[in-house]
Amino acid sequence: ELASFQCPVWGTQETLDILEERGWLPETATTELPEDVQVCPVLHSVRCPTVAIRIGDVVFMPDFIGPKDRDQWAEFIKGAKVFLVDGSSPDRDLIRRRAGIPEPFGHASIKSILGQLPEDAAVLVVHLGNRSLELGDDGLLALMPEDRKVRIAFDGAVYSDDPERWDLSLEEAERPFTGEQRSMEVASKLAELGEMVWIPDFVVLTGSFLYGDHRPRDLDLILRAHEDRQRKLWYVPLDSAFMLKLNRAVQWATEEALGKAIEPSYPPPSPVGSNWPHIPVADLVLRFKRPKVVVPQEREFTQEVVGRDFKEARLRTKRKDIERMAQQSLEEDAIKPGRFFMPLKPVRPPREPEERDTPERFVELFPEDAFPVYASVKRDGFRVQIHKDGDRVVIYSEDGNVLTDQLPSIVEAVRRLKPKTLVLDAEVERWENGVHLPREAAIAVAHSKEVDDQNLIANVFDCLYLDGRDLHNEPFEERWKALQSVGIDYSKETDLDPSRKLNIIPHIPCKDREALLKETERVRNVYSSEGNVSISHKAIYPLNGRPRDNEFAKFHNNVVVRGVVIEPVETKTEGVYNLVWGCLAGDHPILKKDETEVGPYERVLTIGSTFAAPYVRRGATIEVECETINYIVHEDLEGHPIELTAWAPRFMREVPGAKPDTVDEILRKAAKENHVLQIKRVMPDGSVRYEEPNQKVKASDDRPVCVLANGPSVEDEIAERFGTAGYAVFVFPDSRVESMDLSGSRSGLDVVERILAKRPSKVVVGSVGDTVRRALEDAGVEIELRRGRVLDGLRESKGLLAFMTSEPTLTADILPFDQAKFAVFFDPASLHFDAIDLRGV
Repeated sequence: ELASFQCPVWGTQETLDILEERGWLPETATTELPEDVQVCPVLHSVRCPTVAIRIGDVVFMPDFIGPKDRDQWAEFIKGAKVFLVDGSSPDRDLIRRRAGIPEPFGHASIKSILGQLPEDAAVLVVHLGNRSLELGDDGLLALMPEDRKVRIAFDGAVYSDDPERWDLSLEEAERPFTGEQRSMEVASKLAELGEMVWIPDFVVLTGSFLYGDHRPRDLDLILRAHEDRQRKLWYVPLDSAFMLKLNRAVQWATEEALGKAIEPSYPPPSPVGSNWPHIPVADLVLRFKRPKVVVPQEREFTQEVVGRDFKEARLRTKRKDIERMAQQSLEEDAIKPGRFFMPLKPVRPPREPEERDTPERFVELFPEDAFPVYASVKRDGFRVQIHKDGDRVVIYSEDGNVLTDQLPSIVEAVRRLKPKTLVLDAEVERWENGVHLPREAAIAVAHSKEVDDQNLIANVFDCLYLDGRDLHNEPFEERWKALQSVGIDYSKETDLDPSRKLNIIPHIPCKDREALLKETERVRNVYSSEGNVSISHKAIYPLNGRPRDNEFAKFHNNVVVRGVVIEPVETKTEGVYNLVWGCLAGDHPILKKDETEVGPYERVLTIGSTFAAPYVRRGATIEVECETINYIVHEDLEGHPIELTAWAPRFMREVPGAKPDTVDEILRKAAKENHVLQIKRVMPDGSVRYEEPNQKVKASDDRPVCVLANGPSVEDEIAERFGTAGYAVFVFPDSRVESMDLSGSRSGLDVVERILAKRPSKVVVGSVGDTVRRALEDAGVEIELRRGRVLDGLRESKGLLAFMTSEPTLTADILPFDQAKFAVFFDPASLHFDAIDLRGV
């Protein structure tokens, strides 16, 4: 969950290093604190670095033995008024020591902690331990010194940061509305609010009375209410958003921690209300509105469209020397071997919320004068800068951490290169037996205490300094020539041999957008590729981390799935929500923490949160775009429960009336996209095993390939656009060819409906719009963009292909050679296939 956070996540450098080692580091992690926040290291754990946190005059110290540095602590707490302290034990220290470790660990008692705070400090006790809870509030307070101001915090309480306002006794705090006078004051202040809209447009008039062209027999009124058919009653819904507004209003009116709106049980037995003495506060009324006709739009919110999607480059390091290096490189606008600089981050295509990230949008990022544009595969590794100055080699991570000692064989390979001075930009990846492992697996090796980088290889994609020449302000085409001259003689797109240690990622020049689109479709489907990273021939390398004029951009493969909203969580920005969402678990065993019930769906598997979304009600079906789907099987737990998580989940739109995807449906969708599905097994010994999704032969034994063409034969040209196709040519695996005349079609969706009747496995066409793309993908049909003749679209390879498989069909799983049960032969030219039974061999 931590790795999916989009908000800034603060940690000490030591903590962030631990998270990165485990593959849990969020992209937004930082060591830079807001101006009004301070921290001070304290003793508590020998495994988890712990700090006390000060915000204004409030100090938060829920796990505490004592300060690591008493002088620093004295300065840290100077002037603080309120302390939230560790309540694990009231009067007995829970402190232990371990042989060979100088620092103690555990919890100091509340009494011991009070002795380390100013005598006039106001103390709130939090994080109560078993003995503290057993004593109860009165018993716990009885053990505290009478001259100290101590309160016991309780769930839901809100306290002022001014302890002078803590003027209520504990009994009064537990009974917020005591006394008629105080209650009248609160009710009077609430009256100042005037109206609070509970349900906008609670009653609407609609139906044929409004939009029909005949005189109807009735008039339709729609009420936003809930019907309990079993009880034959209607209820006005109370959702969490309204309850939050009401709670805030009460807290505003009381100016204390006393306000808490009581949520009724649902459904209530009747709308009678309170049956004890009370003060009426508000009526639920119908306020009739000035009439106007409202035509619903598909999009219910707006979002600013920016020129590019770019995350500001930030350093997650506390090392002042690294910060100074980056700042000096920027101020001098110069790269020097050995001196760290801010790495350049690629931009992403802009899009409306409901629009999917596609190769077509990606190529539109580049203006005409940017071409030729160099395209390359995008893979999942960790970014590094490689600096060479004579025999001295330094390798920095993108955050400035020095990784030189963890990558000795890569260092030695760089040391052997011809140039005396050199700076390279690269991505380190982990390959084992021809299989590419995800970024977290590569990072785990780089941060392991046992140094072993034999399965790591540095994929180099830029040369920024060469033999005394700073190249970062030179155009990329010059830097590309320089890179090819440094002496790295290994250059492959995939199936890398990590023993070679250094590989130049091939960059393919594309003369225009059409060529770049074709190359994007190719490289994003290369084994282990996440998409396409492209750079203009004229691109320079700014040292502020931001590319100039969309000159450096990336496209990431993705999948669109349907989920159900578990909870809309409002952010600090009004009208902006994080949507906790999930999918239907089906028969899969899942972890209890991830299981919930939403509306009619009894077993919902929690996946995570989308960010910066509009309000969408609980139980609604939504479409979410995800860059990665992680399928995790816990073989270390009884029953082997699964988890499903998503990387970079982006809310697209609400889909009224649609059913959420099941786990199996999400896995099927993700498996269709290259390198989107990642499978991990947590083994009984705690290790993680990574698996490749089952590779399938793309052809089908009975479903045809559909090519949208200008004519009815395989010799005709493929249609340039889906909407301009004159014919659909269907080619079946048994070599039958059928054509369909599309001249009478009314729209693109009409064409989709007609060709889906033939159950094609794939549609081949020059280009396709978003609406048609979505309709085909929802039907499970693969889309291939290609130009040329129909026959060219069917011949993906020349010569006879043999697949070693589990079954004698073209949809069978491909197996290792010595485990195959059948050999399936396929001729791309004729589309014939045959099989040989190997089970007796």
